[in-house]
Amino acid sequence: RDHCVTGVQTCALPISSEALTNFPVLVSLNSSRIDYANTQNSGQDVRFTDSDGTALSYEIEKWDEAGTSTVWVKVPSIDINSNTDYIYVYYGNTGATDAQSPTGVWDSNYKAVFHMKETSGITVADSTSTALSGNKNGASNPAPTTSGYIGGAQNFNGTSDYIDVPNGYTSTIQGASSYSLDFWVKPNAAALSGSKVLFDAINCGSLCVGLQFNGSSGVY
Repeated sequence: RDHCVTGVQTCALPISSEALTNFPVLVSLNSSRIDYANTQNSGQDVRFTDSDGTALSYEIEKWDEAGTSTVWVKVPSIDINSNTDYIYVYYGNTGATDAQSPTGVWDSNYKAVFHMKETSGITVADSTSTALSGNKNGASNPAPTTSGYIGGAQNFNGTSDYIDVPNGYTSTIQGASSYSLDFWVKPNAAALSGSKVLFDAINCGSLCVGLQFNGSSGVY
């Protein structure tokens, strides 16, 4: 969660049960938190800084001047159980150019980050420096949708739609001692009635991993 104070242009960081370092925080900006009349149309002039003025890496996932814009900001530290940590957002420079740095937000600890916000074509971009772009099996398979939880998303039909990441498994997590996989998934009634594959590694040698969603037993 985030809280931005109108006029002061500060964003209170989330209260965390553990100390976090170099952590990507999702910041939401709407007309009650930012004056869109003074921003460039795609948010090119938006900048974020730490409390000491240090510029922070950020990635705009969605810019929507008629609704809510969502921006990932890499924060150097969030103190445990603190409600006094802030970052600052600046805007209003008509001559500013886009300064987004997705690979700065998602550092080398992140092997792949797919927002799946693409609205056309078959390529799904990876925001990390690994650059593991995924390939849909068709421009509408899965179908782009604007109704994702954060921004754009892809609507899988549950039978034949998939996104293929060539060599993604072998070049990222194979041989790793530990790793985590995170998904934002909204299943429909059909998905709740059976099992659907979320992630599967093929041609992966002796060690393969996969995740399935089952309406009765959850993810396994």
